[in-house]
Amino acid sequence: PLDMLASNIAFAITDVDDDDTRVKERTIGTANPTQSDALGTVLIPSPEIEQILQGLEYANARVWVVDKHKRVLARAGDIQNASGLNVAESYEQTPSLWTYIESQWLFPLYYMVLNEPPKVFIDELADAYELAGQDIEMALSGESDTLWRLSSDKQAVILSAAHPIFVAGEVMGAVVVEQTTNGIRTLRNKALEQQFHFFLSVLVIGTFSLFLFATRISSRIRRLRNDTELAIDPQGKIIGMIPTQNASDEIGDLGRSFAQVLERLAQYNHYLENMAARLSHELRTPVAIVNSSLENLALNNAAQHNPQNDVFIQRAQDGIKRLSLILQNMSEATRLEHTLKSNERESFDVIALCDNMIGNSQMTATQHTFNFDNTLAPGSQISLNGAPELFA
Repeated sequence: PLDMLASNIAFAITDVDDDDTRVKERTIGTANPTQSDALGTVLIPSPEIEQILQGLEYANARVWVVDKHKRVLARAGDIQNASGLNVAESYEQTPSLWTYIESQWLFPLYYMVLNEPPKVFIDELADAYELAGQDIEMALSGESDTLWRLSSDKQAVILSAAHPIFVAGEVMGAVVVEQTTNGIRTLRNKALEQQFHFFLSVLVIGTFSLFLFATRISSRIRRLRNDTELAIDPQGKIIGMIPTQNASDEIGDLGRSFAQVLERLAQYNHYLENMAARLSHELRTPVAIVNSSLENLALNNAAQHNPQNDVFIQRAQDGIKRLSLILQNMSEATRLEHTLKSNERESFDVIALCDNMIGNSQMTATQHTFNFDNTLAPGSQISLNGAPELFA
């Protein structure tokens, strides 16, 4: 009965080997039964305290109640679940393609940098019957205090807050509330995940924008190259102009510069192409004057019977003839070029054209015989696109 023990009790077991002598060999006990001040204290669970602690289970913390000797009177809650914040429920999402991408690709990449809070860690106070710590010492002295500590496996950080219990103005015990920082760490990770999502989105959008910008620039440069190649034929002759670009950037300025250069080159080539006609026209009169002068000089030399000058006069006349022939060829080439440009092209049969030419030649020169050797099968055709009269 408790009224016989008061509040002190101790248990001891003694080993006696000899039943006759009853000599005590060894004694094991919770305290020394022969010393009253060393006896233990009888602790009786308090239903009132248990009821109060059960009402605190929703607080997501572990609560201890200790007496002034630091012995545990009651406990409620589990430190493994005492994260302080219930982050998982607030961030719970329905399954979707985005959640699949997050779980399979993004989160494994993020948590190469982030530290995920442990779900299970070693709690050295799981079966404790007595607590110790600076916060409890301060609470039993009448002042509230807090304490940060690591779990024994150094996987979790535990925050404990102790507050004294006063009865009639005297400290009779303390209440200790413990929580881990896993909730805060999880909340921090969730915030960093959102930041990483934002940075990744900016990176993807920026990369895609740069890709589109580079693609547009390369397409414009490629189009400028194609226009430049189409403006010049394989023989180096300018046959067209580069379309004028209205863009105000460097590529537009480069296109306008190319267009101006090609326009100037086209004008210069046009001048060179017409130079032959101008030269043949301008040189005919001086050549005719020189030719007539040489003829008069030859007549005067024949009248004076000076055969030594005949050789020089003949050389000068031969040179004038060659120069006249060159001017004639230049004029014919210019006329042929203008004819090729002005004549319209059409599709014609080469075999039929040759047969027609042979027939016309035979009718014109009856004293000659013209034969057309055609090795193709009868009825065969060879089509060309051009001017039939120039081909003839």
